[in-house]
Amino acid sequence: MSEALTAEDNPTDSTYEAPAEARALLCAARDAAGLRIEVLAASLKVPVAKLVALEAGDLSALPDRVFVRALVSSICRHLKVAPEPILAKLPSTMRFE
Repeated sequence: MSEALTAEDNPTDSTYEAPAEARALLCAARDAAGLRIEVLAASLKVPVAKLVALEAGDLSALPDRVFVRALVSSICRHLKVAPEPILAKLPSTMRFE
């Protein structure tokens, strides 16, 4: 799909996606750890739907930019991977409805 949209790119579009690279890194880290998404969600005490949305790149299904970055950091900490490469690939500007 396309790269992440920002409010400057398309101010009328309320759907924002995480770049494919960020999603791929998250999925690869979870797969390498051998965790199903339901198990990771339970460990992090986060609804499965939030993790599914994050891995699908559907940032508009998540509350805000701070939540997205905190969730990615928590996932990385749990999976014992460096969060910086993934956080760097997330859009710097996100608009949420």
